[in-house]
Amino acid sequence: MRVSVLLCFLLGSPAVLARDPFQPMAPVFCQSTIDPPQGWRLQGIVGIPDHYVAWLRSPQGKNVRLEQQMQLPQTPWRVQHLTARSLLLLAEQSCSPQQIQFRIKGGFYVTEDAMDAGGAVSERAIARQ
Repeated sequence: MRVSVLLCFLLGSPAVLARDPFQPMAPVFCQSTIDPPQGWRLQGIVGIPDHYVAWLRSPQGKNVRLEQQMQLPQTPWRVQHLTARSLLLLAEQSCSPQQIQFRIKGGFYVTEDAMDAGGAVSERAIARQ
């Protein structure tokens, strides 16, 4: 007898009722600030204008392949926009829009050694003035 009364009480309570599919969903709680991903490096971007793929290196040294709308592993950051030269990440759970952009340095035919040498020359030129 007690079990049936308790069961009827639980089934009739508003907490147990199913969500009405015709009503809007309850608002999702947001976080005021989300820490930016630390230690991630953009290794490169390949593809064609409608379908780019970005390669990032995680802080643990693993390569990660990301496409449009994919989530950065173990973070709340998602790929919002991907171009031939940049990757824009968006934190979806933040109360205010938070974005981080990764860009490829240099031109298409510039090597890493040439970029380092160019930077050193400009620093010396500034020091002379």
